[in-house]
Amino acid sequence: MFLLLTYDYLCRNKDNQNSKLMVIQRIQTLYLLLAAIVMILFLFVPFGYTEFTDNGVAVCDSWRAIDLIGLAVPVSASVFLTVVSIFLFKSLPTQKIVVIFALLLTLACVGVVIYFMVAGFIDTNPSVEMLKNTWGWGGILLLCAIALQLAAIRGINADKKLLASYDRIR
Repeated sequence: MFLLLTYDYLCRNKDNQNSKLMVIQRIQTLYLLLAAIVMILFLFVPFGYTEFTDNGVAVCDSWRAIDLIGLAVPVSASVFLTVVSIFLFKSLPTQKIVVIFALLLTLACVGVVIYFMVAGFIDTNPSVEMLKNTWGWGGILLLCAIALQLAAIRGINADKKLLASYDRIR
């Protein structure tokens, strides 16, 4: 609610006292912003849990992307590319290429998450015995980010078609 009121205040027409909201004309900007937010959340939300026993004591360990350098780097690069692509709205082909690279990095993150969850907790200590791996909410956040990036690519393609149709009319 606060964001809507702030947006309303910032977007008022100064000449007319009527409160008119500006419309975001490129929906892919919203998709890309949401994808970046979801990827940042993924850094801190556990994507899995490992239950194991250490000398007879049951322990539950959570897997978070921020704790694993092999996952934190591609997630951070994907967030960076997604945010950069928001500001490339004037060049739709370049924006699409940057979003595709961010999507590929996100897909690589999915592969790393699946590897960690399938490979499990590997320890050389013989007193540590793994019981099971369970999935956390972080995996769902990755899937949401992929869906939002695909929606942004679709919005970019729609804008390209719209601009091409305007060029034909001229």
